[in-house]
Amino acid sequence: MVEFEYRAPSNIVFGRGAIERIPQLAAEFSHKVLLITGKNHQRARLIERLLMQHHYQVFPITVVAEPTEAMLKDCVNVARQYQVGWILAVGGGSVIDTGKIVSVMLTNPGQVLDYVEIIGTGKKIMRNGLPLIAVPTTSGTGAEVTRNAVIRSANKQIKISMRSERMLPRIAVIDPELTMSMTPEVTAHCGLDAFAQLLEAFVTPMSNPLSDMLSREGLGIVSRSFLHAYDDGNNIKARSDMSLAALYSGLALSNAKLGAVHGIAGPLGGMFAIPHGAACAALLPHVIRMNVQLLQMEGQRDILCKYDEAAGTVCDGGIGKLQAWIENIVHHMQIKPLSAYGVSSTDIRMIAMRAMNASSMKGNPVKLTIEQIEEIIYNALK
Repeated sequence: MVEFEYRAPSNIVFGRGAIERIPQLAAEFSHKVLLITGKNHQRARLIERLLMQHHYQVFPITVVAEPTEAMLKDCVNVARQYQVGWILAVGGGSVIDTGKIVSVMLTNPGQVLDYVEIIGTGKKIMRNGLPLIAVPTTSGTGAEVTRNAVIRSANKQIKISMRSERMLPRIAVIDPELTMSMTPEVTAHCGLDAFAQLLEAFVTPMSNPLSDMLSREGLGIVSRSFLHAYDDGNNIKARSDMSLAALYSGLALSNAKLGAVHGIAGPLGGMFAIPHGAACAALLPHVIRMNVQLLQMEGQRDILCKYDEAAGTVCDGGIGKLQAWIENIVHHMQIKPLSAYGVSSTDIRMIAMRAMNASSMKGNPVKLTIEQIEEIIYNALK
């Protein structure tokens, strides 16, 4: 008998022009809002003007990289200084993750490191954060509907996570028109991240019927629209599809688990200046090959059938064709190998050791030894 729980934001608004509804959606909140944006302010200016027309006081702050402890502390201080009542995060995954953390740090005592994994004490977040409206301008992480946020520790060269259902945005507003300005390179990296999330959330033993449904649909969307979005950034239908696929990937992973692709990509991103989607793309074919080989040896037919089902959805073939499809995408989108980002064979052991402790590794459909992880990384260097 199937038993599971499923958590998501209380309100998801999707569609072209959806940002125009934000002033009404926030009507029950305070008139003072902290607006967190990325380095591209243009996409947030329309929203800021809309809010000001509805008599909101908007206090903007810019995030130009993945959140660090120091940067988060500055954001919290600004929010307290202006006594804001809610937060609006408009940007990519790092911007939205910043909004999530600032939201809960304004209502919970202590410092950021009190609540994070690995290098922190991992305390439980006890109080809901300030209301947060998350508005993605990329189509990759699905951060607008997930209950975790990634922090980069520059000193320790590691990425760590803060996790709690209390971090879920109150409202997610997904307007595909905001993704139109993404470059082909960013489109590729974001789309490959979404694809990896959909596949890993599907084959993990920790999936459930609802997350599987979202993963199946998302994989099909990526297979039909990803190349169109990459080749023609003005194709609003393809852009809308990829925004939907990213949303599905976030909903799926937040209620299931990821796997070795993200388990290795996390440490890589902490040690090297490599885009997360590029790391996922370089690793994905080799993780699939290793997982399938070990699953066949162990006779785990249930999960092998899910790989087959994913392959049929994406490319109307078997696991081998799925790997070929991924490799063709990587070639077409000119995704570089890990070595292009300064990763060398001398780094493999340290990356593998850190990956062994990554939370995402716990969701992999088969337990990997450190030697097997090293083999995956070695193959992804080329």
